Amino acid sequence: MTARPWWLPAGVLGLGCVFAFTTQRQRLPALQAPLATLPVELAGRAGTDRRLSPAEEEVAGMTTYLFRAFGSDSSPEFTVYVGFYERQTQGRTIHSPKNCLPGAGW
Repeated sequence: MTARPWWLPAGVLGLGCVFAFTTQRQRLPALQAPLATLPVELAGRAGTDRRLSPAEEEVAGMTTYLFRAFGSDSSPEFTVYVGFYERQTQGRTIHSPKNCLPGAGW
C-alpha cells in the first residue's frame, strides 16, 4: 500500500477554496420579454390583468409579476400568476406556499 503525500488533502482543500471564491455567486437572469407580453387569451378565455396589494407584493418580494384572471370579471374561471425574481438573496427569495395559500400552507 502506497502512502499518500501529506500535502494532498491540503491541496484539495485549497483548490476547493479557490473555486468557491472565484466563481460567480449568482448569475442575474434577464427576462427575454416583459411578462405583459404573455398571451391575453388562453384556452379560449380572455384575460384581465390584476394587481396584488402592496402588502402582498412586499411579502413576495418579486422584481416583477403577472397576475391575470381568465373568464368573466365577476367570476374568473382560472388565474395565472408568474413572479420573476431578478436576484434571490436573504429576505428576497421565492416565497413559501404558507405565504400565499390560505390555511398556512398546503
